Amino acid sequence: MNAEELQRKKIAKTEKKVSILENMIEEKTRSLYLADQELKRRNSFLASVIDILPNSFIVIDAVDHRILLKNAVAHRGPLPEGTKCHSLIRGMDRPCEDPSFPCPIELVKKEGKALLIEHTIGDAAGNSRNFKEHYCPIFDDAGNVVQMIRYAIDITEEKRAKKALTESETRVVAILDAQPTGIMIFDAETHLITDVNPKVCELIGEPKERIVGAVCDGYFPDCGADYRICAVPGEASTTSYEALLRTDGTRVPVIKTIVPISLGGRMHMAVSVMDFTERAKAETRMRESEGKFRTMFESSNDAVMLLDEKGFIDCNAATLKMFGCQTREEFFSTNPADWSPPTQPDGSDSRQMVMERNAAAVRGGRACFEWSHRRRNGEEFTVEVLLTPMRIEGRDMIQSTVRDITSRKWLEAELRRSKEAAEAANGAKSEFLAHMSHEIRTPINGVTGMTELLMDTALTSEQREYAGGIRMSAESLLVVINDVLDFAKIEAQKLELDPVDFRLRDSIADVLGTLAFRASEKGLELTCRVAAEAPDDVTGDPGRLRQILINLIGNAFKFTEQGEVNVSVDVEPPEGDEAHLHFAVADTGIGIPIEKHGSVFEAFSQGDASTSRTYGGTGLGLTISSQLVKMMGGRIWVESEPGAGSTFHFTATFGAPKRGASERPPAGNAELGGIRTIVVDDNASSRRNLREMLESWRMDCEAAESGLEALRAIDEAGRAGRPFALALVDADMPGMDGIDLVERMKANGDRGAIPIVMLTPAGRRGDAARGRELGISAYLTKPVRQSSLLDAIMNTLGVAPHEEAKIRVSAAPRPPRERRSSLKILLAEDNPVNQKLTTRMLEKHGFAATVAGNGTAAVAAFEEARERPFDLILMDVQMPEMDGFEATAAIREIEKAAGTHVHIIALTANAMKSDRDRCLAAGMDGYLAKPIKLDTLLAAIDEVAVIAIQPPTAELQSKA
Repeated sequence: MNAEELQRKKIAKTEKKVSILENMIEEKTRSLYLADQELKRRNSFLASVIDILPNSFIVIDAVDHRILLKNAVAHRGPLPEGTKCHSLIRGMDRPCEDPSFPCPIELVKKEGKALLIEHTIGDAAGNSRNFKEHYCPIFDDAGNVVQMIRYAIDITEEKRAKKALTESETRVVAILDAQPTGIMIFDAETHLITDVNPKVCELIGEPKERIVGAVCDGYFPDCGADYRICAVPGEASTTSYEALLRTDGTRVPVIKTIVPISLGGRMHMAVSVMDFTERAKAETRMRESEGKFRTMFESSNDAVMLLDEKGFIDCNAATLKMFGCQTREEFFSTNPADWSPPTQPDGSDSRQMVMERNAAAVRGGRACFEWSHRRRNGEEFTVEVLLTPMRIEGRDMIQSTVRDITSRKWLEAELRRSKEAAEAANGAKSEFLAHMSHEIRTPINGVTGMTELLMDTALTSEQREYAGGIRMSAESLLVVINDVLDFAKIEAQKLELDPVDFRLRDSIADVLGTLAFRASEKGLELTCRVAAEAPDDVTGDPGRLRQILINLIGNAFKFTEQGEVNVSVDVEPPEGDEAHLHFAVADTGIGIPIEKHGSVFEAFSQGDASTSRTYGGTGLGLTISSQLVKMMGGRIWVESEPGAGSTFHFTATFGAPKRGASERPPAGNAELGGIRTIVVDDNASSRRNLREMLESWRMDCEAAESGLEALRAIDEAGRAGRPFALALVDADMPGMDGIDLVERMKANGDRGAIPIVMLTPAGRRGDAARGRELGISAYLTKPVRQSSLLDAIMNTLGVAPHEEAKIRVSAAPRPPRERRSSLKILLAEDNPVNQKLTTRMLEKHGFAATVAGNGTAAVAAFEEARERPFDLILMDVQMPEMDGFEATAAIREIEKAAGTHVHIIALTANAMKSDRDRCLAAGMDGYLAKPIKLDTLLAAIDEVAVIAIQPPTAELQSKA
């Protein structure tokens, strides 16, 4: 073989090898391609499987915590390259560094095994969700954890379900325990009791631990040998009436119901036992109740009908009688509209009104109204209808109760006529009340007036004591009469208010001034505090306010043997221009039991029946005060305990003054501001009230409760270079009294330079004389009037009075005594005692009076005095022949012709405000109530004297 052939063979052999190699490569390539396609298919399948997993699936790089693979549950859509697991799962920018919850990936790498944890993560909506996280490691050939599979199962709903199941089981147990019937559960095969509720224990009389585990048959002795205590599984429940055997051997009749249930794969029986004893009694009572209801239904005189949307379904016998039907069937066959006329008395359509009334009853639960019905014979009659909606056996119905009020309507008409007659009688009663007021007060006027005149004469001490007793008895009688008359006014509905403009503080001070002597006699401290923010000028009835305060303070005096009575006035939140004031009268007396707080305001009532014997009184004062307070737009109440004193509160509303605000200027603010003052008083309330007054004038005030404490305070103030410029000293203090304190102060040069204003109880004698000897600057009676204290301080310190005081003085000139005594006065009075009393009062003050015994004589005396006419006529209202009103009218007629006008003041004791208005309407110029007080009489005369000394007006001059 030559070389060429050899070469060809080698080439052929090589080509064959190449062909074989190409075939192998092609086969291998095809195999690799198929393997790659299979791998892609499997990866796609795996990705699909992972994506359809119901829970989060993530493959994590164990080194740098990158997300390598995730499913749609873990995150929808592509993730940015390099997203870390802590960013995706927990929204954190770095792995968890909390030592209490280390990073799960690091834990798995450290332990080298799978990890199962539960964790709470917030979702995108901010809600917390619970996850059960499985972390499975993936190892490389060297056994290192290179990747991590996190499979997270959302167990939020599972946890909620478990919690709900637990709560449901708790509720079931609670419900079973709260059941009024006994519940027993036992095994269907063994009949062993597995659970009972408390009611079973109560019925059997044994604790739960002794019942559970026992055979249930023993508690039901009437089962018998062949009795099937257990129902066959699948059968319905069975109910029977049996006896339950108690531990003590007694038998309780029960209704037993057995229901088969499956618990833990075994058949059990739930037995319900209900004590039938009470139910039997209840059923008996229900039958009796139904019988009573039916009896009442049938025996009622009112027509009672039951209706639904179709018409009548029931009625009683009174219905048939009222509408004139013979049988129920006859009545039921009619329509409800048949028993009403087409229109009602007010013209409204009956059918339309029935629908509206029914709708109103359904909305409001009932409807009551008057209606016009029609009987079978066509007669119309008036009724009162009550519609009551109800639901019976699942049906909506209306019960209509109809009462024939024809007779009542006739009675109402009679009552109206009787009311008119009663009102006429009430007018006669008012006239009688006015007459009685005059007839009673007239002799009392004589008693009190004559007693005052008697006490103004030279008497022995014994005679003066007797006269004082007469005066006090007369005044007490007058209080009783005033209470009785006021109570009569309340009953006659004639109690009225007379609103005028007045000064609040002055009015209260006047009340306290009149009561100060009584407080001093009993050794009580009477104090008053009016809040600085309380208005001074108000509109109201000062007389009635005075009456309320006198009643309350008088009661406090009556039931307080020692201590104090404190009056306070505070301001409640305002409403518009009105002032709402809160008054309180507190005492340290015997107190009132809580159960009596309401009855003390009832007529003729006191806190304790025994108090009327011990303390006396009519028991009308608080009743009248309560009525007056109500008329003033307020209320009255008491706070008290036996032995702890009482506080009577009342509120009242006052208007703004009609003449416009005339509040006092900030008196003394500029002049007294910063002046250092010390108040020395052993009574805390008085000390506090005085301090509040001084501080309202911006004075720098300190207080001491004893003379020794005051001396120390004065010395300390002197050493500090801030001495006191004024001292207010209570004269009546225990230990070192006020006079002793002043003597100690005067004995020391520095102390003695302090001006002193002495405060002394009313009626205490000798203090003024001793005060003058010691150089006391001013002397005031307690309780201190605010204006008097201000004037005393300003006079003591040499400060000029403010402008308002100057105006007040200049506006009320007091006529000279000789001008007053020159007045010519006519007294028209029929009572001889009152004639003598009034003339004596006038004579003692330099007046001469002409007396007329009745109205006719008064008119005659007026006509006879034409040359020198009278300046003033004091005209009694009730006189024989011609009363004061007729006499005044006659005098005014005479004056019309002459062009003159004489001042006529009415003297009356009538009980009504309308009488005062009547006096003024009759032409009288003034009004004095009996018993007449000397100071009020002189004030009225002074007013006439001022008019008399004024120069004539231009009008009178032109007439002249």
